[in-house]
Amino acid sequence: MENEFIDWLKMTFAEQTRTSPGIGDDAAVFSTIDEMQQLATSDCLVEGVHFQLASTSLDLVGRKCVASSISDIAAMCGSPAYVIVSIVAPKTFCLDDLKQLYQGMAFISDAYDCAIVGGDFVTHDGPLTINITLLGHAKHNNIRFRFGSRLGDRIFVSGALGGSSSGHHLTFEPRIELGLILGSDPQVHAVTDITDGLVIDLFSLLSSDGFGATLIKADIPLSKHLPHNNAAIQAALYDGEDFELLFTASSDYAGHLQTQASPVPITQIGYVTQNGEFLLAQETGEITQLDIYGYSH
Repeated sequence: MENEFIDWLKMTFAEQTRTSPGIGDDAAVFSTIDEMQQLATSDCLVEGVHFQLASTSLDLVGRKCVASSISDIAAMCGSPAYVIVSIVAPKTFCLDDLKQLYQGMAFISDAYDCAIVGGDFVTHDGPLTINITLLGHAKHNNIRFRFGSRLGDRIFVSGALGGSSSGHHLTFEPRIELGLILGSDPQVHAVTDITDGLVIDLFSLLSSDGFGATLIKADIPLSKHLPHNNAAIQAALYDGEDFELLFTASSDYAGHLQTQASPVPITQIGYVTQNGEFLLAQETGEITQLDIYGYSH
């Protein structure tokens, strides 16, 4: 099956790949872009941990695996370029299963103008395991990290939160366009994407600089699939896999107004504080301490 699979890959991705010699050789060859910093991210996703084959089609599994890595590039305010896919497939898989899996990968790769240029494939007696390595690039001055926030910064998030329970984690759109806009704005100081949950990812954004945060409960944008009750805010704070961009910016930042090209809504949800605590301001004026945890893979 491996030879058949490689032959199918060569035929399917012959025009998509921008490399020489393309899929099937010992290594991919590609050119870098002058005056750009190279970005690289790698993620391993395992059946039973990151997805459930019993309830998820293989094309959506493939889509999620690549889309989550594209989201990492968006969080660095860069552009994706090349995808390397390594699969450890169950021995029960047939060629059609592999094709369906790759079709989901190809769909999202094409949508974000990045090419699948190689990888590896083996079978075993265990669960489906997929490793994605994604290479991208960004202008040196436009890259944003998880550090660099400043006291008094405002906290913003794109889109809506808490939708993973309704399948958003399988169909989300990585925020590449928004990331490029944020990277070009010097008032934006630190950026990440929400994978493990709003609270724990905000902690990762601020704790290295010794800061804390106060979030405004009423301002946190909730997924339209959630009821507006306490369970909804808990989902938004802790469920994870929203893949929205979470960032800090100066108090003068106005990029969330309708002056940007991106159609993605941006909401101010709180502000950076000095004491290292993470707090939630209730509608009643009560302030509660937030527990620091998130979705555990």
